[in-house]
Amino acid sequence: VYVADSLPGVVWSAAYDLDTGHAHGWAPVITEFDGLPDGLCVDSEGCLWVAIWNGAQVRCFAPSGEPLATVSLPAPQVTAVAFVGAARDQLLITTARDQLDEPTRATYPDSGRLFLAHVDAVGLACSLWRTRHESTGWVRASGPGSGSSPKTDPATAHPGDSTPETG
Repeated sequence: VYVADSLPGVVWSAAYDLDTGHAHGWAPVITEFDGLPDGLCVDSEGCLWVAIWNGAQVRCFAPSGEPLATVSLPAPQVTAVAFVGAARDQLLITTARDQLDEPTRATYPDSGRLFLAHVDAVGLACSLWRTRHESTGWVRASGPGSGSSPKTDPATAHPGDSTPETG
């Protein structure tokens, strides 16, 4: 499992135990950004795609943390990324416009919009996960077969540079 910890500017990784639902062995994977790491997703090759708040970009990193590709955006506050489309080969990117002063909004009028980037990568298929309430034992499932996500087939690709489209 990966977590973007924005304020210290670190992406952490940990092993996730499917039986217990606990993560352990936390370690920093990426510690240097031109901005703050925000949302992230993982492609079928294990590469991390990280939205960079105040960086106007999404960066792709190898599982080792080595930078591989950049998607530049006309908005500084990049908030989240997700692979979308039937083949999961398009990167949906969200941005924000709050906390921008008027001169910055004028410089970046597309702030707050969604962007779609065609990248040389394919996202992971959704997988089933469970949460368990400690006191009641209540379990909730999400993912394929639970009605919350479509079932898709895995595919492979390699990351590369791309140009986003606005949406």
